[in-house]
Amino acid sequence: MNQMLDRLPGIFIYGKQGESMKRKRNLMILNTLFFLISWLTITLIADKVWAEEREELNSIIQTLRESRNRDISYMGIKIVVNYSSCQPDVKSIQIIHGPANKEKREIFSLKEKKTQVILDDGQHIWHYIPSEAFVIRKNSYVFEDVVKDLKEKEQLIEQNYKIYIEKQGQIINRNSIGIFFEPKDANRPARKIWVDREYGIPLRTEIYDLSGNLILLSTFSEIKFGSVLGNDIFSLKIPEGIPVKTFVEARYDNLAEAEKHINFKLHPLGYIPEGFTLTGITHIKVDKGERVHLLYSDGLSSLSIFQDRSVLSLSGTPLPTREVDINDKKGVLYDQGLLKILNWKLQDIYVTLIGEISEDELLKVARSILP
Repeated sequence: MNQMLDRLPGIFIYGKQGESMKRKRNLMILNTLFFLISWLTITLIADKVWAEEREELNSIIQTLRESRNRDISYMGIKIVVNYSSCQPDVKSIQIIHGPANKEKREIFSLKEKKTQVILDDGQHIWHYIPSEAFVIRKNSYVFEDVVKDLKEKEQLIEQNYKIYIEKQGQIINRNSIGIFFEPKDANRPARKIWVDREYGIPLRTEIYDLSGNLILLSTFSEIKFGSVLGNDIFSLKIPEGIPVKTFVEARYDNLAEAEKHINFKLHPLGYIPEGFTLTGITHIKVDKGERVHLLYSDGLSSLSIFQDRSVLSLSGTPLPTREVDINDKKGVLYDQGLLKILNWKLQDIYVTLIGEISEDELLKVARSILP
């Protein structure tokens, strides 16, 4: 949707820091997509492939199950290419993954010439952007919560996607198997993912837009398993004077429970795209008050609704924008290619939608949110 499923989106920084957190949010969403190819996801494929492929696939599943019972360490470099005409970019990501799912990522954007670091030390997730001179800290996800989330997504993927096994091959000299996720609904992207046969790590991911064009490519250029990693690797050296902002999050399973703890009225959706379901509610307490994040998913694609008393600032960003009408209110639509972002004010609440769906569907969702 991060384990690097942070690694779900859930934090906004306002004012001059808005653009930086937008980049973080995009990375988080991409991390969510990559992690979904776990052994739980692959298990559901076994019932969908041809009989002659099942014996071989069962062998892969067994290997993945065994790998879940032991710690895996690896180091690698991943290249992420955004082919969107409105936001083209290439990012280089150095990844160090250690025991107990500790992970450190150093991301460099070739377009922006900026670096950021995301570290999960097993207790907290740290996000450091040197050019913005601040650090964000929040709690890591509990393992049981991650497993629950994956099980829910497994069912949604089976419901909303046709799954095909493609010819096996090699990615960076690693034996891999290709999996193609074709959406049953034409209003969301398709994906191809190549998974390492031995460890179950996604080695290459391709995401296609609604017209079938490749819009995003993520692939390891090199990876080495079995590295011996010390605990000092999974620490973040923060320069003196850099402030650390801690976010307190609470998660709820349903709106009724969440509304007991929120100090403003939530505006629910009147329309939900077919196949999407509410998978999480996050209540975030920040310096300026509180924020609520409703996350909907079809198993792979996501739709996020943020509601807050403070406006999300995207000023200064070069993204293509245009004004749209939302029930006689002025909204601003930001087109990032794979992602569409829409924000507007509803009474005294600012609403932001972020979705991997078509523009028409996003507007339909927005217009269904009533006072």
